[in-house]
Amino acid sequence: MPNEQPSNNIDDDDVPAVVIEQTLLKLNETFVYRIPPMRTSGGHRAEDWNLATPLETCSLAVIRRDSALQIQLMSQKPMVGGPKGATESHLFAQCDMEVNFDEPSKDSTDRWVEAVVDSSRYFCIKIGDPRTGREAHIGMGFRDRDDAINFKMSLQDYEKTLRREQKAQEIQMAYETTSDANTDIPVSTLLPSVGDLSIKEGEKIHITLKNKGADPNTTTPPRQYSHGGGANVVGKGGLLLKKPPPPATASSTLILSPGGIQMVKNDRSNVPSASQDLPVDDSSMAPQADVDMDDDEWGDFESGN
Repeated sequence: MPNEQPSNNIDDDDVPAVVIEQTLLKLNETFVYRIPPMRTSGGHRAEDWNLATPLETCSLAVIRRDSALQIQLMSQKPMVGGPKGATESHLFAQCDMEVNFDEPSKDSTDRWVEAVVDSSRYFCIKIGDPRTGREAHIGMGFRDRDDAINFKMSLQDYEKTLRREQKAQEIQMAYETTSDANTDIPVSTLLPSVGDLSIKEGEKIHITLKNKGADPNTTTPPRQYSHGGGANVVGKGGLLLKKPPPPATASSTLILSPGGIQMVKNDRSNVPSASQDLPVDDSSMAPQADVDMDDDEWGDFESGN
């Protein structure tokens, strides 16, 4: 009879759930008050709590566990069996909240934590006993205003994180739905069509390259400018002529064809240089002869002598 091998398969129910815990805030001093019922519908007022005599002085911790948030108030009590004067922390009160934006009664932390109307350092929180299910409201306050601001910021960060996580889940679900819908579609139909980019028979591509043998140290002579603002050259006889275009330089051409790559050198040595002197008619620059004055114009003066 063959030996039975133990099964290594583990059911999902046997795997313990992983709980992510994050501490958002810890404060060493928090005052807890017993509060009377609200006198008006405007909200709680801290001046009615007898602030000089708090019910307990506790330490506060704001802890997130998965999507839930806990506000723990810890107080000190004598350690049982310990040395004289030794104390230990125990849970005095706890507020459990889990914001759900789809439910109007749980869409904000204000459903569990409510600020008073006459101060920015005191709050009314709703606590509960998980064993009995009873709920009650107690007052909570801070000595420093910065502690109260940090407490409110921790609650706001919790809400903002939940909104970002919910948005990320919606995007992921939409992506998975789109991916499942496109599973039966060939990948080629989802890609943009690209034509044939190969060189056909008889086609050529011309690429002009500059002459690499040119002297890089060659400098262009400075231009001479006339009063008109154009570039001119002094010719024979002192006549200003329009500067000719620069001489053409040798270049090469790459010809791409299906048979291979060919390089053709463009020889322009036979092209006459445009820098040669242009013929100038010197006769136009000859000075004009002086015109002899007629002696008859002075005849009247001579006759008068």
